[in-house]
Amino acid sequence: MQPDRELQSGRVRLRPLRKEDLLVRLAMNNDPEVQRRTLGDEVGDDASLADMENWFHALSADQHAELWAVEADDGTYIGDIDLHSIGMQPPGQPRQAWINPFFGNKQYWNRGLEKDALAAIITHARADLGVEKLSLEIVESDRTLVEAVQELGFHLEERVEAVVNGKDILVFSLDLSQK
Repeated sequence: MQPDRELQSGRVRLRPLRKEDLLVRLAMNNDPEVQRRTLGDEVGDDASLADMENWFHALSADQHAELWAVEADDGTYIGDIDLHSIGMQPPGQPRQAWINPFFGNKQYWNRGLEKDALAAIITHARADLGVEKLSLEIVESDRTLVEAVQELGFHLEERVEAVVNGKDILVFSLDLSQK
């Protein structure tokens, strides 16, 4: 991933996540309200800076992954999206990737910024990476994110019941080969 690369869509800008972002990411990650929204419940055990650094370094070193910081139009870092497993499907299968979105800045919730950020990733995946199918898993309780992916054309492929803190996981996919 090019360190100076940016993606723009609507009211957000995506740029490569930097190590300097990790303290803010850690605070969002450990916020009980954010955990309820993104994980379905409070997890109890706070992540450490070392945990965040390990996550960051693992994805940064993965040639099949990209890690994007999401900034609102005022420049505030509001979350991130990792695009992973890019092109790891068996030979002969359509080129695929998975999205893992995290929007942890509560002051920016319910403004449609999640949809704008995902739209940027969709465009990038199709145009720049040749991805033909995008997939993601979302905890059903994150209604804002569920609505955003549905508005962007993702289709529900599977519901896995009571998997995360007693909440259902929804698996969505989007066919990019036809557009």
